[in-house]
Amino acid sequence: MTARDLIALLPGPPPAQLPSGLRAAHADGVTAILGAPKLAGFAASRKKALKGAVLRQQRLEMLMTHATVLPVIPGTYLSAANVPTLVACNHDLLKRQFDALAGRVQYQLEVTWDLSAAPHRFGAEEDALAPVAAQLRAEMMGQLVADDVQELPRSEDAVLNAVLLVQEDADLDPALAAIDAIWTEGLRLRLIGPSPAVSFASLHLRHASVAEVAAARATLGLRTLPDDQQALAAHRRSAVMAAPAEVLASLREAADLLSAAIRAGGRPPILADIWREGRATPGLAEKDAA
Repeated sequence: MTARDLIALLPGPPPAQLPSGLRAAHADGVTAILGAPKLAGFAASRKKALKGAVLRQQRLEMLMTHATVLPVIPGTYLSAANVPTLVACNHDLLKRQFDALAGRVQYQLEVTWDLSAAPHRFGAEEDALAPVAAQLRAEMMGQLVADDVQELPRSEDAVLNAVLLVQEDADLDPALAAIDAIWTEGLRLRLIGPSPAVSFASLHLRHASVAEVAAARATLGLRTLPDDQQALAAHRRSAVMAAPAEVLASLREAADLLSAAIRAGGRPPILADIWREGRATPGLAEKDAA
Protein backbone atom coordinates (compact mmCIF):
# COMPACT_ATOMS: atom_id res chain seq x y z
CA MET A 1 0.00 0.00 0.00
CA THR A 2 1.70 3.15 -1.24
CA ALA A 3 0.98 6.22 0.87
CA ARG A 4 0.37 9.30 -1.26
CA ASP A 5 -0.02 12.99 -0.56
CA LEU A 6 -3.67 13.50 0.39
CA ILE A 7 -4.69 16.77 -1.26
CA ALA A 8 -8.43 17.05 -0.58
CA LEU A 9 -11.73 15.25 -0.13
CA LEU A 10 -14.72 15.87 -2.39
CA PRO A 11 -18.34 14.78 -1.99
CA GLY A 12 -19.66 12.47 -4.67
CA PRO A 13 -17.95 10.47 -7.41
CA PRO A 14 -14.50 11.25 -8.80
CA PRO A 15 -14.27 14.06 -11.37
CA ALA A 16 -14.19 12.90 -14.98
CA GLN A 17 -10.85 14.67 -15.42
CA LEU A 18 -8.22 15.46 -12.82
CA PRO A 19 -5.27 17.85 -12.89
CA SER A 20 -2.07 16.19 -14.07
CA GLY A 21 -0.33 14.14 -11.40
CA LEU A 22 -3.42 13.45 -9.31
CA ARG A 23 -5.50 10.31 -8.86
CA ALA A 24 -8.80 9.59 -7.12
CA ALA A 25 -9.97 6.95 -4.66
CA HIS A 26 -13.69 6.71 -3.89
CA ALA A 27 -15.50 5.23 -0.88
CA ASP A 28 -19.09 5.59 0.32
CA GLY A 29 -19.90 8.86 -1.42
CA VAL A 30 -16.54 10.54 -0.77
CA THR A 31 -13.65 10.98 -3.19
CA ALA A 32 -10.08 11.35 -1.96
CA ILE A 33 -7.68 13.22 -4.23
CA LEU A 34 -4.17 11.81 -3.99
CA GLY A 35 -0.90 13.21 -5.28
CA ALA A 36 2.69 12.01 -5.32
CA PRO A 37 3.86 9.05 -3.20
CA LYS A 38 5.69 9.65 0.04
CA LEU A 39 9.47 9.40 -0.34
CA ALA A 40 11.26 7.96 2.68
CA GLY A 41 13.95 10.19 4.09
CA PHE A 42 13.30 12.93 1.53
CA ALA A 43 13.48 16.55 2.69
CA ALA A 44 12.59 19.19 0.12
CA SER A 45 14.63 22.36 -0.18
CA ARG A 46 12.95 25.65 0.68
CA LYS A 47 12.64 26.49 -3.01
CA LYS A 48 11.02 23.15 -3.83
CA ALA A 49 8.73 23.42 -0.79
CA LEU A 50 7.48 26.85 -1.93
CA LYS A 51 6.98 25.55 -5.46
CA GLY A 52 5.06 22.59 -4.06
CA ALA A 53 2.83 24.87 -1.99
CA VAL A 54 1.98 26.94 -5.06
CA LEU A 55 1.21 23.79 -7.08
CA ARG A 56 -0.97 22.44 -4.28
CA GLN A 57 -2.99 25.67 -4.17
CA GLN A 58 -3.42 25.62 -7.94
CA ARG A 59 -4.68 22.05 -7.80
CA LEU A 60 -7.17 22.90 -5.06
CA GLU A 61 -8.52 25.78 -7.13
CA MET A 62 -8.86 23.49 -10.16
CA LEU A 63 -10.82 21.00 -8.07
CA MET A 64 -13.28 23.76 -7.10
CA THR A 65 -14.74 23.57 -10.60
CA HIS A 66 -15.87 19.99 -9.95
CA ALA A 67 -17.28 19.95 -6.41
CA THR A 68 -17.06 21.32 -2.88
CA VAL A 69 -13.45 20.96 -1.73
CA LEU A 70 -12.42 20.00 1.79
CA PRO A 71 -8.66 20.69 1.83
CA VAL A 72 -6.27 18.48 3.77
CA ILE A 73 -3.37 19.84 5.80
CA PRO A 74 -0.12 19.54 3.78
CA GLY A 75 2.14 16.70 4.80
CA THR A 76 -0.75 14.24 5.20
CA TYR A 77 -0.24 10.89 3.47
CA LEU A 78 -2.73 8.09 2.92
CA SER A 79 -2.91 5.02 0.71
CA ALA A 80 -5.88 4.46 -1.58
CA ALA A 81 -6.56 1.24 0.34
CA ASN A 82 -7.09 3.24 3.54
CA VAL A 83 -9.60 5.67 2.06
CA PRO A 84 -12.59 3.43 2.99
CA THR A 85 -11.34 3.35 6.61
CA LEU A 86 -10.97 7.13 6.69
CA VAL A 87 -14.49 7.65 5.34
CA ALA A 88 -16.08 4.99 7.57
CA CYS A 89 -14.50 6.42 10.73
CA ASN A 90 -15.44 10.03 9.98
CA HIS A 91 -18.52 9.88 7.77
CA ASP A 92 -20.66 12.21 9.90
CA LEU A 93 -17.88 14.78 10.30
CA LEU A 94 -17.18 14.79 6.57
CA LYS A 95 -20.84 15.24 5.70
CA ARG A 96 -21.13 18.21 8.08
CA GLN A 97 -18.08 19.81 6.54
CA PHE A 98 -19.24 19.30 2.97
CA ASP A 99 -22.64 20.78 3.85
CA ALA A 100 -21.04 23.73 5.64
CA LEU A 101 -18.62 24.51 2.80
CA ALA A 102 -21.07 24.07 -0.06
CA GLY A 103 -21.34 27.30 -2.05
CA ARG A 104 -18.68 29.05 0.05
CA VAL A 105 -15.26 30.28 -0.99
CA GLN A 106 -12.33 32.04 0.64
CA TYR A 107 -10.69 35.35 -0.21
CA GLN A 108 -7.65 36.96 1.38
CA LEU A 109 -7.68 40.75 1.69
CA GLU A 110 -4.52 42.65 2.57
CA VAL A 111 -4.59 46.43 2.97
CA THR A 112 -1.27 48.24 3.27
CA TRP A 113 -0.69 51.96 3.77
CA ASP A 114 1.93 54.55 2.95
CA LEU A 115 3.87 54.66 6.21
CA SER A 116 5.76 57.80 5.25
CA ALA A 117 2.56 59.77 4.55
CA ALA A 118 0.36 58.29 7.28
CA PRO A 119 1.51 60.62 10.13
CA HIS A 120 0.57 63.74 8.15
CA ARG A 121 -2.70 62.21 6.85
CA PHE A 122 -3.94 61.14 10.28
CA GLY A 123 -2.28 63.76 12.49
CA ALA A 124 -0.18 61.33 14.50
CA GLU A 125 3.50 60.96 15.25
CA GLU A 126 5.29 58.20 13.36
CA ASP A 127 5.79 56.22 16.58
CA ALA A 128 2.12 56.60 17.53
CA LEU A 129 0.46 55.07 14.46
CA ALA A 130 -0.56 51.79 16.14
CA PRO A 131 -3.83 53.18 17.61
CA VAL A 132 -4.63 54.81 14.26
CA ALA A 133 -4.05 51.50 12.47
CA ALA A 134 -6.25 49.69 14.99
CA GLN A 135 -9.06 52.19 14.47
CA LEU A 136 -8.79 51.91 10.69
CA ARG A 137 -8.71 48.13 10.93
CA ALA A 138 -11.92 48.11 12.94
CA GLU A 139 -13.52 50.43 10.38
CA MET A 140 -12.43 48.18 7.53
CA MET A 141 -13.63 45.03 9.29
CA GLY A 142 -16.99 46.71 9.75
CA GLN A 143 -17.30 47.08 5.98
CA LEU A 144 -16.78 43.39 5.29
CA VAL A 145 -19.91 41.31 4.81
CA ALA A 146 -18.85 37.68 5.20
CA ASP A 147 -19.94 34.43 6.81
CA ASP A 148 -16.68 34.42 8.75
CA VAL A 149 -13.54 36.55 8.99
CA GLN A 150 -10.18 35.50 10.40
CA GLU A 151 -7.30 37.93 10.81
CA LEU A 152 -3.81 36.86 9.72
CA PRO A 153 -0.37 38.10 10.80
CA ARG A 154 0.40 41.53 9.34
CA SER A 155 3.55 42.95 7.78
CA GLU A 156 4.91 46.25 9.10
CA ASP A 157 3.05 48.32 6.50
CA ALA A 158 -0.21 46.33 6.64
CA VAL A 159 -3.29 47.79 8.31
CA LEU A 160 -5.40 44.71 7.63
CA ASN A 161 -4.64 41.14 6.59
CA ALA A 162 -7.62 38.82 6.78
CA VAL A 163 -9.29 35.86 5.14
CA LEU A 164 -13.00 36.01 4.39
CA LEU A 165 -15.42 33.14 4.03
CA VAL A 166 -18.21 34.22 1.69
CA GLN A 167 -20.87 32.82 -0.61
CA GLU A 168 -19.38 32.08 -4.01
CA ASP A 169 -21.63 34.69 -5.64
CA ALA A 170 -20.88 37.39 -3.04
CA ASP A 171 -20.23 40.91 -4.35
CA LEU A 172 -17.19 42.29 -2.55
CA ASP A 173 -16.93 45.46 -4.66
CA PRO A 174 -19.00 47.73 -2.33
CA ALA A 175 -16.87 46.80 0.70
CA LEU A 176 -13.63 47.25 -1.24
CA ALA A 177 -14.77 50.64 -2.56
CA ALA A 178 -15.69 51.79 0.96
CA ILE A 179 -12.28 50.73 2.30
CA ASP A 180 -10.45 52.38 -0.58
CA ALA A 181 -12.37 55.60 0.02
CA ILE A 182 -10.87 55.88 3.52
CA TRP A 183 -7.61 57.07 1.94
CA THR A 184 -7.58 56.44 -1.79
CA GLU A 185 -4.08 57.78 -2.46
CA GLY A 186 -2.46 56.11 0.56
CA LEU A 187 -4.01 52.63 0.78
CA ARG A 188 -3.19 49.63 -1.40
CA LEU A 189 -5.73 46.81 -1.52
CA ARG A 190 -4.74 43.28 -2.56
CA LEU A 191 -7.47 40.66 -2.96
CA ILE A 192 -6.57 36.99 -3.52
CA GLY A 193 -9.19 34.42 -4.47
CA PRO A 194 -11.56 32.81 -4.76
CA SER A 195 -10.06 29.63 -3.36
CA PRO A 196 -11.20 26.71 -1.21
CA ALA A 197 -11.71 27.55 2.46
CA VAL A 198 -8.24 26.39 3.53
CA SER A 199 -8.07 28.82 6.45
CA PHE A 200 -11.50 27.88 7.80
CA ALA A 201 -11.68 24.12 7.37
CA SER A 202 -8.67 21.90 6.64
CA LEU A 203 -8.72 18.23 7.48
CA HIS A 204 -6.19 16.86 9.97
CA LEU A 205 -5.75 13.09 10.32
CA ARG A 206 -4.39 10.90 13.06
CA HIS A 207 -3.84 7.15 12.81
CA ALA A 208 -4.79 5.49 16.09
CA SER A 209 -2.61 2.54 17.09
CA VAL A 210 -3.64 -0.94 18.18
CA ALA A 211 -2.29 -0.06 21.63
CA GLU A 212 -4.55 3.00 21.84
CA VAL A 213 -7.59 0.91 20.98
CA ALA A 214 -6.61 -1.64 23.64
CA ALA A 215 -6.18 1.16 26.19
CA ALA A 216 -9.60 2.54 25.30
CA ARG A 217 -11.14 -0.91 25.86
CA ALA A 218 -9.46 -1.09 29.24
CA THR A 219 -10.76 2.36 30.18
CA LEU A 220 -14.31 1.13 29.59
CA GLY A 221 -13.63 -2.26 31.20
CA LEU A 222 -13.96 -4.18 27.94
CA ARG A 223 -11.89 -7.26 27.10
CA THR A 224 -12.85 -7.19 23.41
CA LEU A 225 -14.22 -4.68 20.96
CA PRO A 226 -18.05 -4.63 21.02
CA ASP A 227 -19.76 -6.07 17.95
CA ASP A 228 -21.75 -2.95 17.16
CA GLN A 229 -22.47 0.65 18.16
CA GLN A 230 -25.50 -0.28 20.27
CA ALA A 231 -23.45 -2.61 22.45
CA LEU A 232 -20.77 0.05 22.83
CA ALA A 233 -23.38 2.67 23.76
CA ALA A 234 -24.71 0.38 26.48
CA HIS A 235 -21.22 -0.12 27.94
CA ARG A 236 -20.59 3.61 27.73
CA ARG A 237 -23.79 4.45 29.63
CA SER A 238 -22.97 1.96 32.37
CA ALA A 239 -19.42 3.26 32.74
CA VAL A 240 -20.48 6.92 32.78
CA MET A 241 -23.20 6.34 35.36
CA ALA A 242 -20.78 4.62 37.75
CA ALA A 243 -17.79 6.93 37.24
CA PRO A 244 -16.76 10.02 39.23
CA ALA A 245 -16.93 13.34 37.39
CA GLU A 246 -13.16 13.68 36.99
CA VAL A 247 -12.92 10.64 34.67
CA LEU A 248 -15.97 11.33 32.48
CA ALA A 249 -13.92 13.07 29.78
CA SER A 250 -11.54 10.12 29.45
CA LEU A 251 -14.47 7.70 29.28
CA ARG A 252 -16.05 9.69 26.46
CA GLU A 253 -12.76 9.86 24.56
CA ALA A 254 -12.30 6.12 24.93
CA ALA A 255 -15.84 5.46 23.72
CA ASP A 256 -15.36 7.75 20.71
CA LEU A 257 -12.19 5.91 19.76
CA LEU A 258 -13.88 2.52 20.08
CA SER A 259 -16.82 3.77 18.03
CA ALA A 260 -14.39 4.66 15.24
CA ALA A 261 -12.70 1.26 15.59
CA ILE A 262 -16.06 -0.48 15.14
CA ARG A 263 -16.75 1.59 12.02
CA ALA A 264 -13.29 0.64 10.76
CA GLY A 265 -14.23 -3.03 10.97
CA GLY A 266 -11.72 -3.76 13.68
CA ARG A 267 -8.79 -2.13 11.88
CA PRO A 268 -6.88 0.68 13.60
CA PRO A 269 -9.09 3.71 13.05
CA ILE A 270 -8.14 6.90 11.24
CA LEU A 271 -9.39 9.89 13.21
CA ALA A 272 -10.11 13.26 11.64
CA ASP A 273 -10.60 16.73 13.03
CA ILE A 274 -10.81 20.17 11.50
CA TRP A 275 -8.05 22.76 11.69
CA ARG A 276 -8.79 26.44 11.15
CA GLU A 277 -6.60 29.53 11.18
CA GLY A 278 -5.94 30.70 14.71
CA ARG A 279 -7.26 27.60 16.49
CA ALA A 280 -7.54 23.86 16.03
CA THR A 281 -11.23 23.53 16.86
CA PRO A 282 -14.10 24.09 16.49
CA GLY A 283 -14.14 23.82 12.74
CA LEU A 284 -16.72 25.43 10.52
CA ALA A 285 -19.33 22.70 10.77
CA GLU A 286 -18.90 22.32 14.51
CA LYS A 287 -19.49 26.05 14.95
CA ASP A 288 -22.54 25.93 12.68
CA ALA A 289 -23.94 22.99 14.62
CA ALA A 290 -23.31 24.50 18.05
